[in-house]
Amino acid sequence: MEAINRWKEIAEKSGLSLSKFVIERVEDSIMREEAELRGDSGRGYLSRVELMRRLKKAEEELKALGNENRLFKKLDDNLEGELRRYRSENFTNEEYLGVRGLDKKQVDLLRKGHVYRDEETLSRLNVDPSDTCVVRAVTNQLETLERYGLVEFTVKGWRWRK
Repeated sequence: MEAINRWKEIAEKSGLSLSKFVIERVEDSIMREEAELRGDSGRGYLSRVELMRRLKKAEEELKALGNENRLFKKLDDNLEGELRRYRSENFTNEEYLGVRGLDKKQVDLLRKGHVYRDEETLSRLNVDPSDTCVVRAVTNQLETLERYGLVEFTVKGWRWRK
């Protein structure tokens, strides 16, 4: 009777009914015995407890990697924003003297032949519409391209001239 009470207690802690707990333990024992008879001493067999331990460890590692990934994504977004502001500086500073390099992403986007509204252009370039400095630079670049006859503004938006 004492053994049954101990089994019930362990089964309850494992979240199993007594019958499932007993079946699992019997199967565990049989699998180990069969492994020993084959001569591999159970090396290829993992008990439920061991599997649960490994699963918990893997879930903890996954959570940590997910947190790290979110951090790296945030850092990447911040660096992208800083780089965008830096590159757009020559289009926002009216006193800038020198060659103004165009944003390759913006030119490539327009050259695809689609017509883009201002909001869509900003979205496809991953520009935050509240970042007025970068938005102004994108607009200035579009106007520069328009002055050179490379793009035109239509009622539907900006498009590359053919």
